Amino acid sequence: MAIVGVFTVPQSEAIDLIKNLNDDDFYFIGSKIDQIKFDKGKDKLISLGLWENGKLFNEKYEIRWRLEGGNYKMTILTEIDKLPQISDRINYEQIDHSWITNETKIMLWGSYKKYNDSYKGFLEVRIPNFMDYPDPKGKQWKDGDKALINCVNYLKDGITLYTRFKEVANV
Repeated sequence: MAIVGVFTVPQSEAIDLIKNLNDDDFYFIGSKIDQIKFDKGKDKLISLGLWENGKLFNEKYEIRWRLEGGNYKMTILTEIDKLPQISDRINYEQIDHSWITNETKIMLWGSYKKYNDSYKGFLEVRIPNFMDYPDPKGKQWKDGDKALINCVNYLKDGITLYTRFKEVANV
């Protein structure tokens, strides 16, 4: 069973929702007009604050956010039986679909290369700098590793409407 829920929170309360999550072990991607950050851990996300757009994800759920005029519109995707309770003040609007899901993988750009502690990351000939991806759970990148994100597609009438990220892995 897959569930998609949406809700809106004031910008001033959004980071408190993240602080109240029971899970500390998640990845996040945040973006603003001139920067993208891809990392892992609740403390790092809280220290950065929520940017204009982003998502946090783990094996159980993904929460996406988008800043719209002083409020964050948030979407949560999960395959567990019910939506996680983030706050007593939030009422989810569940998007009512009989979702079909399938597992998939998304390959990320580049291969890992470490020259020294200052020059390391994923290199791709078409991109003129290192890309930094968070380590997979319990592992560190080694030279030649390629990164991917394990995902779940949410389909309605055979069309993928959402792709939920689950975790970073290496090939």
